Amino acid sequence: MKGHRLLPLCALLGLLFVGLPKIDAQDDCTHGLPADIYFLVDSSWSMGKENFEHVRQFLYSTIQALHHVSEGKFQFALVQYNSKPGTEFQLNSYPTTQGVLAHVKAMSYRGGGTRTGLGLSYLIQKHLNSASGSRASDGVAQVVVVLTDGRSQDDVAEPSQVLQMAGVEVFAVGVQDAVDWELREMASQPHETHVFSVDSFLTLWDIVQDLVVGICGAVTQSGGSPVAHEAPVVRRGTAQESADLVLLIDGSQNVGPANFPYVRDLALRIIEGLDVGRDSVRVALALYANGPEIKFYLNSYDSKATVLEAVKGLAYPGGQESNLGMALEEVATSLFSQTAGGRADEGVPQMLLVISAGPSTDDTGAGDRAVKKAGIITFGFGIGDSSTSELETVATDKSFVVNAADFRSAASVTDRLLPYLNGVVQRTIIIQTEFTEGM
Repeated sequence: MKGHRLLPLCALLGLLFVGLPKIDAQDDCTHGLPADIYFLVDSSWSMGKENFEHVRQFLYSTIQALHHVSEGKFQFALVQYNSKPGTEFQLNSYPTTQGVLAHVKAMSYRGGGTRTGLGLSYLIQKHLNSASGSRASDGVAQVVVVLTDGRSQDDVAEPSQVLQMAGVEVFAVGVQDAVDWELREMASQPHETHVFSVDSFLTLWDIVQDLVVGICGAVTQSGGSPVAHEAPVVRRGTAQESADLVLLIDGSQNVGPANFPYVRDLALRIIEGLDVGRDSVRVALALYANGPEIKFYLNSYDSKATVLEAVKGLAYPGGQESNLGMALEEVATSLFSQTAGGRADEGVPQMLLVISAGPSTDDTGAGDRAVKKAGIITFGFGIGDSSTSELETVATDKSFVVNAADFRSAASVTDRLLPYLNGVVQRTIIIQTEFTEGM
């Protein structure tokens, strides 16, 4: 008989919201520090409706305990994910934790596939920003709790790296068929305090206290201040949800006239994924071959629609050489200037995306140094394998380089780059750019 494994639904609901045992965590474990807590919860078909009730009990109990130990200074958000993630509530949806708990009590099971990577990316783009209630810009600790019952159908590595670079504390909770190495790939270090595994949904209750204590420890260690990283993380900014972005695109024979439309589509997909506007993300674009050819400046267009129209009108310039080094120097000296629409003096991050289809004809050393000296955050998008190592040298960090196998597949992998770009725009990734002469 299997009756001992799952309680009847009516009995379970009675236990879920009435007379919950008190979590034996120290009342002052966070020392009065605030935190933003995001729950990313698997609701795929593999879970089942009955087990989802155990998940609701786990969420309810965990949130209730965290509210108690934080003396009401924690905010909560929740996303359910499957084939398509969906927001249950944002950090600023409810003025009190009682509203959060009432929502958890009433929320329904969704069902679908298990795309944890997509769920993480959705959380980064839709929730980790000031408009959704995040207090990251005020130095408030950011904590993500991922709960899954199986291996993801997509890649979790890249969005997990974005969270790590942003200083977000990630706790991974695996149930039943969850894969340990994947939990560790998502979770922050040390894994001993950030990874939890249980054999069944019935035993989720057993880890609530340890999870609460772990979150308290992470918040206390952060001290309410942004986390410092060895990986490059932008000089201090004042204007939120903004950036200056220059697209520097290979227009040489590396691409050729037949493939240039694919590169143009790639640029369009990237722009479509950003909040482009005069007061948000400004975009400039230059092509490079024998020399750089500036197509428009940061202050040429004020809306996403006009920028997209300008990109749609790009024609293949052609050129036997691919002088990326010369183009980088031009970008550093002119395209980010105040007269060209650059807002570095206002604390707005300066971003450069190099799209390359082959190695540079000239030496990139001087151009690379000029870009780094200017404090520009550089990303790379390589098509084919021949430009990858060069882009990794030019980029601010190797994780900021994305590669597509061929021209036809280039536009389809922009989702691997957009979380990084939007992370800088939304200040969930803080890049401290430093340059030392002679390095």
